[in-house]
Amino acid sequence: MDSLLHLPVFCCKAVPLPHWVPDSQLQQCSSCGDAFNPFVRRHHCRCCGSIFCDACSSGRVVLPGFGYLSSVRVCDDCRQFELGQLPLLLAGDVWTKVGEPQQRYLRLSPDQSLLVWTPWRLEEGPLRYSTEDSADVARLTCVSEAPEQRELILWIDSERLTFVADDPKQVHLWAAALSRLLAIIRQRHSYEQLFGGIAAGAESPRTLAVRLPLMDQLLEQRANALMDSKQRALIAQEMQKRQGTNTALGNTNSARHSEQLSS
Repeated sequence: MDSLLHLPVFCCKAVPLPHWVPDSQLQQCSSCGDAFNPFVRRHHCRCCGSIFCDACSSGRVVLPGFGYLSSVRVCDDCRQFELGQLPLLLAGDVWTKVGEPQQRYLRLSPDQSLLVWTPWRLEEGPLRYSTEDSADVARLTCVSEAPEQRELILWIDSERLTFVADDPKQVHLWAAALSRLLAIIRQRHSYEQLFGGIAAGAESPRTLAVRLPLMDQLLEQRANALMDSKQRALIAQEMQKRQGTNTALGNTNSARHSEQLSS
Protein backbone atom coordinates (compact mmCIF):
# COMPACT_ATOMS: atom_id res chain seq x y z
CA MET A 1 0.00 0.00 0.00
CA ASP A 2 1.27 3.45 -0.86
CA SER A 3 2.50 5.64 1.97
CA LEU A 4 -0.11 7.84 3.66
CA LEU A 5 2.36 10.68 3.29
CA HIS A 6 0.93 11.24 -0.17
CA LEU A 7 -2.56 11.98 1.16
CA PRO A 8 -1.93 15.74 1.67
CA VAL A 9 -1.04 15.94 -2.02
CA PHE A 10 -3.40 13.44 -3.62
CA CYS A 11 -6.99 12.74 -2.65
CA CYS A 12 -6.56 8.98 -3.01
CA LYS A 13 -3.94 6.49 -4.09
CA ALA A 14 -5.86 5.65 -7.31
CA VAL A 15 -4.93 9.05 -8.73
CA PRO A 16 -1.74 8.75 -10.83
CA LEU A 17 1.26 10.48 -9.29
CA PRO A 18 2.59 13.57 -11.14
CA HIS A 19 5.78 11.81 -12.25
CA TRP A 20 4.01 8.75 -13.66
CA VAL A 21 4.00 8.18 -17.40
CA PRO A 22 0.36 7.74 -18.54
CA ASP A 23 -0.50 4.20 -19.60
CA SER A 24 -1.36 5.40 -23.10
CA GLN A 25 2.17 6.72 -23.68
CA LEU A 26 3.95 3.36 -23.68
CA GLN A 27 2.98 0.14 -25.43
CA GLN A 28 6.02 -1.85 -24.30
CA CYS A 29 8.15 -2.32 -21.19
CA SER A 30 10.73 0.45 -20.69
CA SER A 31 13.35 -2.16 -19.82
CA CYS A 32 12.96 -5.39 -21.80
CA GLY A 33 10.77 -4.03 -24.61
CA ASP A 34 8.07 -6.69 -24.32
CA ALA A 35 4.71 -5.49 -25.65
CA PHE A 36 1.91 -5.00 -23.15
CA ASN A 37 -1.22 -7.13 -23.60
CA PRO A 38 -3.91 -8.67 -21.39
CA PHE A 39 -1.31 -11.10 -20.05
CA VAL A 40 1.62 -8.64 -19.76
CA ARG A 41 0.34 -5.81 -17.61
CA ARG A 42 1.73 -2.33 -17.03
CA HIS A 43 3.33 -1.42 -13.70
CA HIS A 44 4.67 1.99 -12.64
CA CYS A 45 7.97 2.33 -10.84
CA ARG A 46 7.28 4.54 -7.80
CA CYS A 47 10.80 5.92 -8.01
CA CYS A 48 11.45 6.93 -11.63
CA GLY A 49 7.80 6.93 -12.81
CA SER A 50 8.26 4.90 -15.97
CA ILE A 51 6.24 1.82 -16.98
CA PHE A 52 7.52 -1.76 -16.84
CA CYS A 53 6.29 -5.32 -17.11
CA ASP A 54 5.97 -7.40 -13.95
CA ALA A 55 9.26 -9.23 -14.55
CA CYS A 56 11.23 -5.96 -14.74
CA SER A 57 9.53 -4.38 -11.72
CA SER A 58 8.90 -7.25 -9.34
CA GLY A 59 11.09 -5.79 -6.59
CA ARG A 60 9.61 -3.86 -3.68
CA VAL A 61 11.56 -1.51 -1.43
CA VAL A 62 10.88 1.29 1.04
CA LEU A 63 11.56 4.71 -0.52
CA PRO A 64 11.71 7.24 2.34
CA GLY A 65 13.68 9.66 0.18
CA PHE A 66 10.75 9.74 -2.24
CA GLY A 67 7.95 9.96 0.31
CA TYR A 68 7.14 6.28 0.95
CA LEU A 69 7.29 4.68 4.39
CA SER A 70 6.06 1.28 3.22
CA SER A 71 7.37 -1.13 0.61
CA VAL A 72 6.41 -0.18 -2.96
CA ARG A 73 7.02 -1.49 -6.47
CA VAL A 74 10.14 -0.27 -8.28
CA CYS A 75 11.99 -1.18 -11.46
CA ASP A 76 15.20 -3.21 -11.29
CA ASP A 77 17.49 -0.20 -11.85
CA CYS A 78 15.82 1.90 -9.15
CA ARG A 79 15.89 -1.05 -6.75
CA GLN A 80 19.63 -1.38 -7.32
CA PHE A 81 20.05 2.35 -6.72
CA GLU A 82 18.01 2.40 -3.51
CA LEU A 83 19.61 -0.69 -1.97
CA GLY A 84 23.19 -0.37 -3.23
CA GLN A 85 24.13 3.00 -4.67
CA LEU A 86 22.15 5.39 -2.45
CA PRO A 87 23.57 4.00 0.83
CA LEU A 88 27.06 4.55 -0.61
CA LEU A 89 26.31 8.24 -1.19
CA LEU A 90 24.57 8.76 2.15
CA ALA A 91 27.41 7.10 4.07
CA GLY A 92 29.99 9.32 2.40
CA ASP A 93 33.73 8.84 1.95
CA VAL A 94 37.07 10.62 2.15
CA TRP A 95 38.32 12.57 -0.87
CA THR A 96 40.94 15.16 -1.69
CA LYS A 97 39.31 18.17 -3.32
CA VAL A 98 41.55 19.70 -5.98
CA GLY A 99 42.65 23.16 -4.88
CA GLU A 100 42.32 22.45 -1.17
CA PRO A 101 45.13 21.00 0.99
CA GLN A 102 42.96 19.18 3.53
CA GLN A 103 41.01 16.01 2.85
CA ARG A 104 37.23 16.29 2.62
CA TYR A 105 34.40 14.03 3.65
CA LEU A 106 31.91 14.02 0.77
CA ARG A 107 28.34 12.81 1.29
CA LEU A 108 24.78 13.16 0.05
CA SER A 109 22.40 14.97 2.41
CA PRO A 110 19.66 12.85 4.07
CA ASP A 111 16.94 14.28 1.80
CA GLN A 112 19.12 13.70 -1.30
CA SER A 113 19.05 17.40 -2.24
CA LEU A 114 22.64 18.45 -1.47
CA LEU A 115 26.19 17.23 -1.93
CA VAL A 116 28.06 18.19 1.24
CA TRP A 117 31.80 18.16 1.90
CA THR A 118 33.49 18.94 5.19
CA PRO A 119 37.11 18.91 6.42
CA TRP A 120 38.20 15.43 7.43
CA ARG A 121 40.39 15.15 10.51
CA LEU A 122 41.15 11.62 11.57
CA GLU A 123 41.43 11.22 15.33
CA GLU A 124 40.78 8.54 17.89
CA GLY A 125 37.15 9.36 18.39
CA PRO A 126 34.18 10.82 16.53
CA LEU A 127 34.81 12.84 13.43
CA ARG A 128 34.87 16.56 14.18
CA TYR A 129 33.56 19.03 11.63
CA SER A 130 34.47 22.67 11.19
CA THR A 131 33.25 24.50 8.09
CA GLU A 132 30.85 22.86 5.65
CA ASP A 133 30.39 23.43 1.91
CA SER A 134 27.56 22.15 -0.24
CA ALA A 135 26.11 22.16 -3.74
CA ASP A 136 22.51 21.69 -4.83
CA VAL A 137 22.05 18.34 -6.58
CA ALA A 138 19.47 19.99 -8.85
CA ARG A 139 22.30 22.17 -10.22
CA LEU A 140 24.47 19.16 -11.01
CA THR A 141 24.74 19.06 -14.80
CA CYS A 142 27.37 16.39 -15.43
CA VAL A 143 29.21 13.58 -13.63
CA SER A 144 32.35 12.03 -15.10
CA GLU A 145 35.39 10.10 -13.98
CA ALA A 146 39.08 9.96 -14.84
CA PRO A 147 40.18 6.54 -13.52
CA GLU A 148 43.85 7.03 -14.38
CA GLN A 149 44.00 10.14 -12.20
CA ARG A 150 41.48 8.68 -9.69
CA GLU A 151 39.33 11.77 -10.21
CA LEU A 152 35.58 12.27 -9.78
CA ILE A 153 34.56 15.33 -11.80
CA LEU A 154 31.33 17.17 -11.02
CA TRP A 155 29.93 20.11 -12.96
CA ILE A 156 27.68 22.38 -10.88
CA ASP A 157 26.24 24.72 -13.50
CA SER A 158 29.48 25.98 -15.12
CA GLU A 159 31.71 25.31 -12.10
CA ARG A 160 33.96 22.25 -12.11
CA LEU A 161 34.59 20.40 -8.85
CA THR A 162 37.22 17.66 -8.85
CA PHE A 163 37.59 15.13 -6.05
CA VAL A 164 40.50 12.66 -5.95
CA ALA A 165 40.36 9.25 -4.21
CA ASP A 166 43.08 6.82 -3.21
CA ASP A 167 41.21 3.93 -4.84
CA PRO A 168 40.03 4.12 -8.50
CA LYS A 169 37.20 1.72 -7.60
CA GLN A 170 35.80 4.37 -5.26
CA VAL A 171 35.75 6.86 -8.15
CA HIS A 172 33.87 4.44 -10.41
CA LEU A 173 31.26 3.52 -7.79
CA TRP A 174 30.56 7.15 -6.92
CA ALA A 175 30.38 8.24 -10.55
CA ALA A 176 27.87 5.47 -11.31
CA ALA A 177 25.76 6.23 -8.22
CA LEU A 178 25.67 10.00 -8.80
CA SER A 179 24.88 9.50 -12.49
CA ARG A 180 21.92 7.29 -11.59
CA LEU A 181 20.70 9.81 -8.99
CA LEU A 182 20.94 12.59 -11.55
CA ALA A 183 19.07 10.49 -14.14
CA ILE A 184 16.21 9.75 -11.71
CA ILE A 185 15.86 13.39 -10.69
CA ARG A 186 15.88 14.64 -14.28
CA GLN A 187 13.37 12.02 -15.40
CA ARG A 188 10.99 12.73 -12.52
CA HIS A 189 11.14 16.50 -13.10
CA SER A 190 10.57 16.01 -16.83
CA TYR A 191 7.57 13.73 -16.27
CA GLU A 192 6.11 16.03 -13.59
CA GLN A 193 6.11 18.93 -16.02
CA LEU A 194 5.03 16.91 -19.06
CA PHE A 195 2.35 14.71 -17.47
CA GLY A 196 1.69 16.05 -13.98
CA GLY A 197 1.15 19.72 -14.65
CA ILE A 198 3.93 20.81 -12.28
CA ALA A 199 5.25 24.19 -13.41
CA ALA A 200 8.96 24.55 -14.16
CA GLY A 201 10.76 25.77 -11.07
CA ALA A 202 7.95 24.72 -8.73
CA GLU A 203 8.67 22.40 -5.82
CA SER A 204 7.97 18.77 -6.58
CA PRO A 205 5.62 16.63 -4.45
CA ARG A 206 8.67 14.60 -3.40
CA THR A 207 10.30 17.70 -1.89
CA LEU A 208 7.14 18.50 0.04
CA ALA A 209 6.81 14.91 1.28
CA VAL A 210 10.35 14.61 2.67
CA ARG A 211 9.93 17.88 4.58
CA LEU A 212 7.25 16.40 6.81
CA PRO A 213 8.65 16.13 10.38
CA LEU A 214 8.35 12.35 10.64
CA MET A 215 9.94 11.76 7.24
CA ASP A 216 12.70 14.28 7.92
CA GLN A 217 13.53 12.53 11.19
CA LEU A 218 13.63 9.09 9.56
CA LEU A 219 15.88 10.30 6.76
CA GLU A 220 18.27 11.90 9.28
CA GLN A 221 18.43 8.70 11.32
CA ARG A 222 19.14 6.56 8.25
CA ALA A 223 21.89 8.84 6.97
CA ASN A 224 23.51 9.24 10.39
CA ALA A 225 23.60 5.47 10.92
CA LEU A 226 25.21 4.88 7.53
CA MET A 227 27.71 7.70 8.00
CA ASP A 228 28.64 6.62 11.52
CA SER A 229 29.29 3.06 10.35
CA LYS A 230 31.43 4.27 7.44
CA GLN A 231 33.47 6.66 9.56
CA ARG A 232 34.12 4.03 12.21
CA ALA A 233 35.38 1.69 9.49
CA LEU A 234 37.65 4.39 8.06
CA ILE A 235 39.07 5.24 11.48
CA ALA A 236 39.67 1.56 12.31
CA GLN A 237 41.34 1.04 8.93
CA GLU A 238 43.63 4.03 9.46
CA MET A 239 44.52 2.96 13.00
CA GLN A 240 45.38 -0.51 11.72
CA LYS A 241 47.54 1.02 9.00
CA ARG A 242 49.37 3.20 11.52
CA GLN A 243 49.88 0.24 13.82
CA GLY A 244 51.36 -1.76 10.95
CA THR A 245 53.70 1.11 10.07
CA ASN A 246 54.84 1.43 13.69
CA THR A 247 55.39 -2.33 13.94
CA ALA A 248 57.46 -2.36 10.74
CA LEU A 249 59.49 0.60 11.99
CA GLY A 250 60.07 -1.13 15.31
CA ASN A 251 61.25 -4.30 13.57
CA THR A 252 63.66 -2.27 11.45
CA ASN A 253 65.11 -0.55 14.51
CA SER A 254 65.47 -3.88 16.32
CA ALA A 255 67.30 -5.37 13.35
CA ARG A 256 69.69 -2.42 13.24
CA HIS A 257 70.32 -2.70 16.97
CA SER A 258 71.08 -6.41 16.62
CA GLU A 259 73.53 -5.69 13.81
CA GLN A 260 75.31 -3.12 15.95
CA LEU A 261 75.65 -5.56 18.84
CA SER A 262 77.04 -8.31 16.62
CA SER A 263 79.61 -6.06 14.94
